[in-house]
Amino acid sequence: MFSLCLIVKNEEKFIGGCLKSAAGFTSDIVVIDTGSADRTKEIAASFNARVFDFTWIADFAAARNFAASKSKYDWILALDADEVITFFGAHSIKEFMQNPLCVGRIEISSPGAGEIAFSERITRFYNKQNYYFTGKIHELVTPKKKGAQVYFRDIPLKVDHFGYTPEVLEKTGKLERNRVMIERELEGDRDNPYYLYQLGKVYFARHNPEKAAEFFERSLAQKPNPNLAYVYSLVECYGYALLEMELYQKSTAVFDFYGYYKHIPNFLFLLAHICQNNGKLVEAVDFYEKVIETEKKGEDAGLSPVANYNIGVIFEIAGMTDDAREFYVLAGNYANAVKRLELLNGGKQG
Repeated sequence: MFSLCLIVKNEEKFIGGCLKSAAGFTSDIVVIDTGSADRTKEIAASFNARVFDFTWIADFAAARNFAASKSKYDWILALDADEVITFFGAHSIKEFMQNPLCVGRIEISSPGAGEIAFSERITRFYNKQNYYFTGKIHELVTPKKKGAQVYFRDIPLKVDHFGYTPEVLEKTGKLERNRVMIERELEGDRDNPYYLYQLGKVYFARHNPEKAAEFFERSLAQKPNPNLAYVYSLVECYGYALLEMELYQKSTAVFDFYGYYKHIPNFLFLLAHICQNNGKLVEAVDFYEKVIETEKKGEDAGLSPVANYNIGVIFEIAGMTDDAREFYVLAGNYANAVKRLELLNGGKQG
């Protein structure tokens, strides 16, 4: 068994969805409230959560560790109230829990960030006998024994994160709070690649790709280990920032990471997008097809319909109408493909 641990404040809009999605997976829910003035605690209690108050000291790791101290079980799943479990591979996770030295990386996607949601692997599943959180913001799972090796493993647990949609960010002021806290951390360690990446994400969320790319480049200049959980997201965000700035040739720099991330559909889709913007249409089709092939093997990111549509667009531009029609059909109910198919069929569906 494991305990679900949350840190919350004024999350009445989201916490019900989070706890409902976790129903049936655990019998122990720990909610740490840092000063809610709404119905957050009441809603949590309705899901049989054990609610504890915690005086906020601008330190997320301290709050996470306090939550773990209240848990009934050694294994901890740390979520935020604005996250919803969309997939939970119970059998595989049960097997994973046989080794308390392992740390589980769950997949978190952020819907609403454009046509393609960004996803990243984050360490959120761990055994509190061997690990705890460090870092005042964007906290990291760290071994309790100094110098001990961390055994990261991807586990079949997927989460959608709704806290960084534009409307939520505007209402909560999360970005400004994060910027201040990250810059405070960088004062003592100005070249820390993790915090440089996190500061870049703040500006990326603010739709300032120029400033975001600046911090992503500074982070990459420190040559962080590509196998670390956050580095994939760093590379992906950097690529999209460059595309948004229309620096198409420069965006090809992310191809340097192909050997590390060639199994990830989102990365292959990014490479296809870069090729397409650089006029390398044959290569773009090849990468879109790799996206589809990879998802057929089980790495499903929901990108196949968009990939098929984009291949159709490339074929249509090349005057290969019959081939374009074939890929629009393969895109299924993807809205843009349906529209193109109707136009090619003279306004008739099918």
